[in-house]
Amino acid sequence: NNYDKMVDLVSAINDVKAVDQVLTESYGFKTQVLINANRYQILTALDDYRAKLKADDKLIVYYPGHGNIDEGTQRGYWLPVDSDISKKANWISNREISEVISLFKAKQIMVVADSCYSGTMTTNSLPRPSFDMQPSERKEWLELISEIQSRTVLTSGGVQPVLDIGAGDHSVFADAFLSALRLNKESSLEGYSLYRKIVDKVKHDAGVLDLEQIPQYSPIAHTGHESGEFILVRKQASSQ
Repeated sequence: NNYDKMVDLVSAINDVKAVDQVLTESYGFKTQVLINANRYQILTALDDYRAKLKADDKLIVYYPGHGNIDEGTQRGYWLPVDSDISKKANWISNREISEVISLFKAKQIMVVADSCYSGTMTTNSLPRPSFDMQPSERKEWLELISEIQSRTVLTSGGVQPVLDIGAGDHSVFADAFLSALRLNKESSLEGYSLYRKIVDKVKHDAGVLDLEQIPQYSPIAHTGHESGEFILVRKQASSQ
């Protein structure tokens, strides 16, 4: 929220704290929350996870913060709190994030970026599952894709500005993301189904505020994606 040389944000801290809560309490993740993080802190945290995650682990990276795009290269950037809009020295490019992720051993990685121009991280679309599968077919499909390496990104919009407000204490994207996770009744929720639960709500809520905002979901280029999917496994009620 609190930028040194840029306009402060309103909802980023509320968003990430709420995401932390639902991922730990409902989906069993062990989390690390960085509040008002600078470039060094973000990249160091990613390096630390690169060192300790094993092949069967899964990782979600959730970034709510400023973003920008280089008009010349059309490359997107995350802007940590020590960023200066007129100087790129402390910006973090999508390419840097992708290069770090390409070195991870973890089988499943999903980056969730709620920032302006975050859609520059997306590439080709993912294979779409059939949503009229029988339960036994879905179970078999989930077991299959869970064994294949995945590197995907879920973004709050395309290559345009996105809303930092619009849903009470949360951005319109964070509100939709949190609602999808909280209301999910499936024991296993794959990334594309999560995206489907989010996209219409974000489009509607942004439209009420006279802004077009359409989330994106796709593989991350050049990171070792192998047609797998990120799968969130909901904790059993008895263990919560």
